[in-house]
Amino acid sequence: MEKEKQAAEEVKKPAAKKPTTEKPDAKAQPPRKKTLFEKIQCVRVGLQKTEVKKSGKMNGRESKPYLELADFTPQLNELMLAERFTAIVNFTAAEATLTAYDFDSEQTFTITSPMREVKVTGCNDMQNLGAVETYQRRYLYMAMFDIAESDILDGGTGNGENGNGKPKAADKSFEKPTPEQLKEVQALKMDLNNIAAHFKKSVDEISKEEVAEAIAMQKAAIAKVEAKKAAQQAAQQAAQQQTENTEGNAQ
Repeated sequence: MEKEKQAAEEVKKPAAKKPTTEKPDAKAQPPRKKTLFEKIQCVRVGLQKTEVKKSGKMNGRESKPYLELADFTPQLNELMLAERFTAIVNFTAAEATLTAYDFDSEQTFTITSPMREVKVTGCNDMQNLGAVETYQRRYLYMAMFDIAESDILDGGTGNGENGNGKPKAADKSFEKPTPEQLKEVQALKMDLNNIAAHFKKSVDEISKEEVAEAIAMQKAAIAKVEAKKAAQQAAQQAAQQQTENTEGNAQ
């Protein structure tokens, strides 16, 4: 009887259901991957939200620091890595390029800038080359990632206004080079582009004080060369006189 009762209860129990597996929806699409241009735009937006501080200081105008490579490249490298692409700089004699390479596709994007020779007073050829390459890297990155110092760092609009929409106050202490200085620069065979590069500015940004400093440096360099030539000529004349005296005594 007991066995019959257990058998009857087992018959009443519902059969265990097999786990059902959901069939994948044939119409469902895999998540779309970002294009390289979308990734670059994401980095631009991310960099704008990052607190970037200017560390470069202009000679004679410390109140107006400028943006150096080291101020934004650490944040930029992290943002590019997160978006899975990188940017590589390349230099030739004719041009400098910055090319973005996507990790997830064969897409690339290149910014190009023509190379320019700069002669900075007191620097040798290798130092001048290093200065040119550093400036090229800075401007290539700023072009690709839309880095505007006034927009990111000063809260300005890029059109001469501050963050409150009010015009920025003019720098009353700034005075442009005088016509007499420009004539002297030309007479000394100097180049305003080189003077601007020495002070890490554009030609329009250099002041008359800086031009005066550059003129004084050029005159000092010329005087040094002339003094060296005069010393060499004096030594040659002394040697020649000694030779003549020796020959005269011998006769």
